[in-house]
Amino acid sequence: MIERADIKDPAEKFRISDEYMKIFFDYAPDAYYLLDSEGTLIDANMAAERLTGYRKEEFIGRKIVESGILPQDYISKAVTILAKNLLGEPSGPDEFVLNRKDGGKVVVEISTYPIEVEGKKLILGIAHDITERKNMERKIKEYSENLESLVKRRTGDLEKTTKFLEMIIENVPDLMYIKDRDLRYVLVNESFCK
Repeated sequence: MIERADIKDPAEKFRISDEYMKIFFDYAPDAYYLLDSEGTLIDANMAAERLTGYRKEEFIGRKIVESGILPQDYISKAVTILAKNLLGEPSGPDEFVLNRKDGGKVVVEISTYPIEVEGKKLILGIAHDITERKNMERKIKEYSENLESLVKRRTGDLEKTTKFLEMIIENVPDLMYIKDRDLRYVLVNESFCK
């Protein structure tokens, strides 16, 4: 609880402390949200609105699994995490894809924490947008795969060229040989051996 020494009234101190906590919650850079024990969204901050494109009034009071924010293939994962939280265990970070109001998708890492407020079990969720990081990882993977493909193709070309040159050297009637930098023979043709 944040206290100011110049304020003596406990009720006023509590009110100011509550305002500070509301500011921290609302202005956090990551999406913060609160769920009740049934998985109903009861609060969210401004970052959650920016992340999903929904105003919080559009999803407050709705169950997270019925809100449309979670794609179908993530619902069982969310239910499992909710059950874990209700047993008092935090979870995450877990990767999820969320549906945005505009039809887009956003990739997030979600960490959840069981908390108790006024005797009620709640779950604090924090969603961190990793869409840009995932896009960069995908681009790096594509680049790596392209490089590997290029190396394989170049290696194949070199092997073909080497075999072609060896065939020419073997079939030339004159003496032919190749030495390395240390003047060791690395290749000689049939005529050289005779």
